[in-house]
Amino acid sequence: MVPGTTTPIVPQIPGTTPVGPDGKPLKPVDPADPSKGYVPPTPTDPTKDTSIIYVKDGSQVAVVHFVDEKGNAVNESVIETGDTGGTISTTKADAVKTALAAKGYEVVDPTDTTLYTADKEGFYKESNRKFDAVSDKATGAAGEKVPSQQYYVIVKAKELPVDPTKPVDPNNNPVDPTNPTTPRDPETPVTPKPEDKVPNDPKGRTYGELGLVGTSYTYN
Repeated sequence: MVPGTTTPIVPQIPGTTPVGPDGKPLKPVDPADPSKGYVPPTPTDPTKDTSIIYVKDGSQVAVVHFVDEKGNAVNESVIETGDTGGTISTTKADAVKTALAAKGYEVVDPTDTTLYTADKEGFYKESNRKFDAVSDKATGAAGEKVPSQQYYVIVKAKELPVDPTKPVDPNNNPVDPTNPTTPRDPETPVTPKPEDKVPNDPKGRTYGELGLVGTSYTYN
């Protein structure tokens, strides 16, 4: 345990350094004796596992962050490691991008300079990224090790076309606005309540907010 706490220690593996989800090396319990282990990172979401990766000493580290248009994290960052001059793999980032697309997000084009800036370089702006030769130990505040290569994938909610008079589920099947998961008899009119959300509206608006209450809808 970390002294004075009930927090378990992250064990040392000789020849490697453990890094947290942000790509930063974990702090040793005793800087003078790394064999005593490391202090685990503080979870950003206590309900989910926190990733810790052991990086071979001397390796370069690149971090890919996934955020929305406001800069809020939408997924745990991806950490890639390798030797200077080696290609940075896109496999993990591609998998996260696919998972986010399934949740209704789309990636903002990396050439969009209104969201991608000098401080938020788009990961997909270059098709073949390489690990640099900058020492991560020389980056960041005094005594702090920060990976020099920090990239971003910015996403936004897809603007799906919405026809409130004919709500459908993700498979394009007509649904009951009062029970969006249950198919409805297409011959039976349905009158939604003001607080019912319009299916497929990416902004999650209700029929009341759109002024669509008071009309019965029939699906055909």
